[in-house]
Amino acid sequence: MNKYAKYIPCFGHSLNLVGKDAANSCSEAVRFFNFVQALYTFFSGSTRRYKKLKDQLDEKGLSVSMPKKLSDTRWSCRADACQALVHGYDNIMDILFEFATDIEEKSKCRNTAKGLFYQISKLETGIFAEFWNTVLQRFNSSSKTLQSVQLNLNAAVGVLKSLKDFINEQRTKFDAFEEAGKHLTDTEEYIVEHRRLQRRNVRQQPLDYGHSEEAQLTPKDAFYAKAFLPCVDKLLMCLEHRLGAYSEVCDLFGFFINFPAMDSESINIAAEKLSAFYKHDLGTTFGDDLIQFQSFISLFLDEKPDDCSIEQFMYSTINDKDVRDTFPNTEIALKIYLTLMISNSSGERSFSKMKLIKKLQRTTMSQSRLTKLSIMSAESDILRGLDFSNITTTFAAQKARRLIV
Repeated sequence: MNKYAKYIPCFGHSLNLVGKDAANSCSEAVRFFNFVQALYTFFSGSTRRYKKLKDQLDEKGLSVSMPKKLSDTRWSCRADACQALVHGYDNIMDILFEFATDIEEKSKCRNTAKGLFYQISKLETGIFAEFWNTVLQRFNSSSKTLQSVQLNLNAAVGVLKSLKDFINEQRTKFDAFEEAGKHLTDTEEYIVEHRRLQRRNVRQQPLDYGHSEEAQLTPKDAFYAKAFLPCVDKLLMCLEHRLGAYSEVCDLFGFFINFPAMDSESINIAAEKLSAFYKHDLGTTFGDDLIQFQSFISLFLDEKPDDCSIEQFMYSTINDKDVRDTFPNTEIALKIYLTLMISNSSGERSFSKMKLIKKLQRTTMSQSRLTKLSIMSAESDILRGLDFSNITTTFAAQKARRLIV
């Protein structure tokens, strides 16, 4: 293995693992997502129940209507599921109550609906629905950005840091989530859990052993301390841990994002650090190279497109202006930086498409046709923009059974 090759964990997978760990951080979070999955199972298990809910949601005019299936690998599904639950909360609750009280329904259906209605009527469920909907929408948007092939390392780290700051702000917004939960569930009471108090064994632990009595928390404080805070803290801890995996690479190349505004001393320090690591690729004059290049690039900053990063613009300018011989070390450093892969989601997406295409009904498909269909499915955005009218006309003329006399 080349010792100069830096390992960078996939940003998309790292963010997915953060959400997965947070969802399993406490029993309340696990119970909430089990409930969301049970909603999908209940309504998708019967076409009649599915149609009844869909008709009622269509009358409300919701863009996100039906409950969604959860997935451990695609957290966009959880974002869609929580959004569907929040937007259709009242309608879902009414339908569940209707099925639970309908004596003409089967007992299994009534019991399942009664259990789901009890769960959706809890204030804790409403709070978590609002909280996870807010968090997962940001996770979903950040994940889509991190899967972009145009994103560079500094921008990806910035996305994770901004997401961490956003999650940290939610830590103080429990009262806002509580009010939103009260509006959804139309209740202001928490579920009080009655637990048997265990008596102290005087023989094994004498009365003067030093134990203090357990503090009795109100239902609100108990949910805040045992459910809400563990989820937020787990998200923050995992994001901090994932950001630490990119700290070494960011220490080497992080200065590029603020390069036009840096002073000469800072540029020399950053150049010495980077050239010490890539001593066989960057020369001893790398610092002077960067200082001159800073003055050069400042003349063309007005030409920078809005959708182009500063690092990509600097590299493109060196090649467009044909000044590679003037700034050879800078061109090499930018090339190394811009070729660092931050995500492998695009490569894995092709395998996901192949799994969808190569189904049991298509077991006799040849390799050539499978490859072509996989490419068409993976690049569906490009495919939808093509005009097939001429191809369709030619195909119809060749395959037509009636011959023109």
